[in-house]
Amino acid sequence: MRLLTTTALVLLVSACSNKEEKPAAAAAAPVPPSASKPSATRPAELPATLAVSTDCALERFNDAPPSADDNAVTDKSKVYLNGWAANSKSDQAPGDVYIEMTGPGHYFVKAERGIQRPDIAEVYKKPLLVNAGWSVTMDLSGVAPGAYDIKILEAAGAGSTECVPSNKISIPG
Repeated sequence: MRLLTTTALVLLVSACSNKEEKPAAAAAAPVPPSASKPSATRPAELPATLAVSTDCALERFNDAPPSADDNAVTDKSKVYLNGWAANSKSDQAPGDVYIEMTGPGHYFVKAERGIQRPDIAEVYKKPLLVNAGWSVTMDLSGVAPGAYDIKILEAAGAGSTECVPSNKISIPG
């Protein structure tokens, strides 16, 4: 009876909400074996104009939940990020993911794509989104110190998107 009451309450609350449901954070993905160095060159596969999306999340910063605003880097040689990105309006599998950092400099780094995220596929009712997870280990030793805004970019041809989570990265001098 208690389970039935709880389920009914959850359904009632979600039915009354105008906010789109976002998937819960998943367990940490395995750390990629080597660190990638960000580049100041925009990847050629990213169109000049990207559609704005809210279908993404940065879920882990150095194996911990990220701060809502500022995440300070303590070891510039290995910074680990993971999350998910998906174009819920598209009928194609997710494309390559890039992290864009904008601050005292402008940098791009390609993330590893294909981490299983059945929760994303289920929330959006799109089985093609099962591989929406991404992760990247970055070597920020060549990146100028300062505070950086983060964007998660998905390269998918005409369906390419940019998503701006509310997270920042601070790199010490």
